[in-house]
Amino acid sequence: MAKVITNGVALNVMLLPSRRRNAPQRSQTPNVFIHGLAASQAFWYASGAEFFTIFGPSLMYDLKGHGHSEIDGTNAGMGC
Repeated sequence: MAKVITNGVALNVMLLPSRRRNAPQRSQTPNVFIHGLAASQAFWYASGAEFFTIFGPSLMYDLKGHGHSEIDGTNAGMGC
């Protein structure tokens, strides 16, 4: 699994390559999929992110504390 580090926390990411023809891979802006509460990037993978690769690459990532992303204990609660 690929990870990106942001603010000291490793987030799990997945990039599905574009199936769009005749377009340079590096010049395409990805479709970014962000999951909701109590979910992970698996939600979008199962819900059709692969379909959207006909328009360009699809980028899915797990938010902090979700899926395979790390949690650092700060700003992770509901604030109640």
